[in-house]
Amino acid sequence: MHFARWIILIGYALAAAALALPYLSAPLIGHVNGVEGDAWPVLLFLFPAALLALAGDRGEGFGPVSAVVAIVSCSVALLFAVAKVADAADAADLARAASGDGSIGMGAWALVVTTLVTIGGCVAALSRRV
Repeated sequence: MHFARWIILIGYALAAAALALPYLSAPLIGHVNGVEGDAWPVLLFLFPAALLALAGDRGEGFGPVSAVVAIVSCSVALLFAVAKVADAADAADLARAASGDGSIGMGAWALVVTTLVTIGGCVAALSRRV
């Protein structure tokens, strides 16, 4: 299998795992994970890239059209993931104002990083042969 396809699939799997991590920690509400914080649509935007990684000639990268579709859908996922980090930051600020304690969890940052990894795999898939 082309190395870029592996990168895409690993990034997708790690993004799915990042949804189980805490996105927000606040004393009044406890820990909020990505599913409870409505970050799961990121996986919907990453899905076309994962599907393209599993389809076609797996020994080669993507064709130009497939690569552009994958890069655009993953870029939308990145925008959504960054918006979720902003949401977590706003909620943490409110929690700090109310009770003096609140922080962004590791899951929000992990989702952004794994989305970047998936975009990197899509860009690497532009190279048809290794």
